[in-house]
Amino acid sequence: MRIELLGRVRAFGEDGQPIEISGARLRALLARLALTPGRAVRSDTLAADRPRTASELLGEALGLWRGTPLAGLEEHAFAAAAAARWAELRTSAAEDRTSSNPAAGPGWAGSTR
Repeated sequence: MRIELLGRVRAFGEDGQPIEISGARLRALLARLALTPGRAVRSDTLAADRPRTASELLGEALGLWRGTPLAGLEEHAFAAAAAARWAELRTSAAEDRTSSNPAAGPGWAGSTR
């Protein structure tokens, strides 16, 4: 098997015929393995390389919240406006996370995992 990494990842069989690689995840896996020829690649390394899903990224973002934004500064117009906007963004992120995996059940949108 021959793997080409310069440009789009491509693979060719022993007979020189191209091998179809369907999907970005499979191309990424093949490239990761090809970059370490003759060596084993640990499964946790491969898992760390996988693209994160939108729900994972939203969960990470929601996990950063530690209460009301700009708490204690509500009497200042600049802070009140920014805090209101951030609260809207948090609600939107929670709704997006819930809609990305409705089977997870209530309360899932606000959790970090």
